[in-house]
Amino acid sequence: MRVLEDHQHGLPVRETLERTMAEVLRCTKAGIQINTFALDIERSQFPFVEQIAKVNGGRLFYTDVDDLGSYALDDFVKHQGTAMEQWSSLWTPMAVSDDGTTIAGWGVGFQWYGGWVLDMKKVFVCHASPGHKAETIRVEFPKAFDEHLADGDTPGRCP
Repeated sequence: MRVLEDHQHGLPVRETLERTMAEVLRCTKAGIQINTFALDIERSQFPFVEQIAKVNGGRLFYTDVDDLGSYALDDFVKHQGTAMEQWSSLWTPMAVSDDGTTIAGWGVGFQWYGGWVLDMKKVFVCHASPGHKAETIRVEFPKAFDEHLADGDTPGRCP
């Protein structure tokens, strides 16, 4: 979709907002959850992204470009069922294994700073087969995980 912009103020024009909301409604009717990352430093678009989250039921993350990766990593880890209560965030991943299955870094939690290691040789997906109830299964990461996502499964445990 092409974003039409008011060049004087740098804001999307009404047509862009209307087309975006029409797509949000289409996704909502199809059962697609939209998680929105609000990167607007001036906060001029916060009311619109808040409306998207309200209409769709998806989550809204207020962040900036520097912290976007931490939000995505935290969300992935939480949906894997990992206990994250002691951490505010898994900030600053510092090292990744060659095969991508192990990530290490440091984070901030209730006991201040600490190191962490994620071992993701196998991860959870919510697997849905036609005519069957969705079930949580463990698959090898990243190859089988990517294949399941391509087939329509979702990351993490089933609700």
